[in-house]
Amino acid sequence: MTILLVLIASATRSVIVKTIVLLAAASANLMQDFRSLALLMGAVMAFGVARFCLRPMAGVISRAACLWVVAVALAGTFGYALAKLYATLVGGGYLDEQAEIRLELQGGGSSPLLMLLGGRNEIFYSLRAALEHPILGYGTEPIYAPEIIEAGSTQLLNLGLDQAALSRLATSTVPAHSSIMSSWLEAGILGLLAWVVLIALGLRSITLVNTWNLPIWVLPTFTGLLMIWTATFSPFGATTRFLTAATLTWALWIASNGQSKAKGA
Repeated sequence: MTILLVLIASATRSVIVKTIVLLAAASANLMQDFRSLALLMGAVMAFGVARFCLRPMAGVISRAACLWVVAVALAGTFGYALAKLYATLVGGGYLDEQAEIRLELQGGGSSPLLMLLGGRNEIFYSLRAALEHPILGYGTEPIYAPEIIEAGSTQLLNLGLDQAALSRLATSTVPAHSSIMSSWLEAGILGLLAWVVLIALGLRSITLVNTWNLPIWVLPTFTGLLMIWTATFSPFGATTRFLTAATLTWALWIASNGQSKAKGA
């Protein structure tokens, strides 16, 4: 449904219709407890606002820098408001029991930052493991390291994420739940660099498609942000593989057209 709404928003030239459709997508995802997609819809809208600020500010800041500064600031504000709204909806009983359990694991909604860290607490374990063997990695076998689990859980306890910490102490297998971290742990530095290149392509495509002021900017902006988000916070599953391939197709086409324009100029 989200992709369908993104396509509708991309197809229309009306700023009002784009905004309404994206707001509808964000609201629907929030009520279905898909907070990351709701946040991504807000980030896409932030780029829509930032597109109006692309004129160089007295020659001091470039169009691309202006785009990202405004978009990141607006997306951060939207994310903070979204986290507070989500905590309010859960506290009021508007979402299901699973949402209540998830919020409890993420600090009870006391802080948007704690919600993010609690929801993606695997980084406390996988990053520590990766830094111990950053060059060659561990291969494809599961990593059994009780000392890493204990150290990561201690950090979570210090942050006040008690439920998240206790849930990890039952296993000695280091979790990743991230395409980037999984590749780094398995393949070492080369696995990490592969994702760095892919994310750089995504960032470049988002920048170019918005600074060109193309009417279809919504789709490549969404797919680029989605690839970066899922690479950072999600495993490389079947849906992710398909959407990543689609995003790279966009990114390479946009980048090649950007080079052609630069040569023509």
